[in-house]
Amino acid sequence: MATVVAAGFVDFEITWRKDVFGGAPQAGSAENFGTLGINFRARKTTDEEELAAALAAWSCEISNGTGEDGEREYDPHLYRP
Repeated sequence: MATVVAAGFVDFEITWRKDVFGGAPQAGSAENFGTLGINFRARKTTDEEELAAALAAWSCEISNGTGEDGEREYDPHLYRP
């Protein structure tokens, strides 16, 4: 979604999702990666202020992503539905 906002769009919404590869010869490969087909909609921002606000909502500090034990940390601020 951050890529869509960076391209100047806001109000991003996934309107449909489905396992479109189910039953296909290579369905296992798609399933291993959690691949889904989606439809989405978004609208182009109306002005620079609206775009700046949308981009600010996605800004965050960058860390090395590891905890004290060296394992990757889950940061809920980086992953939004």
